[in-house]
Amino acid sequence: MSENVAVITDLIFRSRIELAARAAGAAVATVTSARGLAPRLAEGNVRLVIVDLDLPEDDVTAAIDAARAAGVERIVAYYPHVQKDLAERAKTAGATLVLPRSAFVAQLPELLAGDP
Repeated sequence: MSENVAVITDLIFRSRIELAARAAGAAVATVTSARGLAPRLAEGNVRLVIVDLDLPEDDVTAAIDAARAAGVERIVAYYPHVQKDLAERAKTAGATLVLPRSAFVAQLPELLAGDP
């Protein structure tokens, strides 16, 4: 069974992602760092990785790099509207979709369900 994994430290936004996943009939595991993501990726069944761009830059890059190396096809990153520079860094690192938080929240049910 494929898995969705979110790399996030913000507890409030984590709850929001988990609620959206339940509403979409999907499951999402949460980890707080790229280091926590590694065991999930090693299992070989991750189909979507969500990365909070508010994480330390090294952690963001490591999470995206690890997901790409593991062959994850969908790496979605989201950022606060006022920090557009984070979006460029995530795109450069290899995220497949980079969204401001409001657009991410709006698209989250479809992303978790596997829709484009």
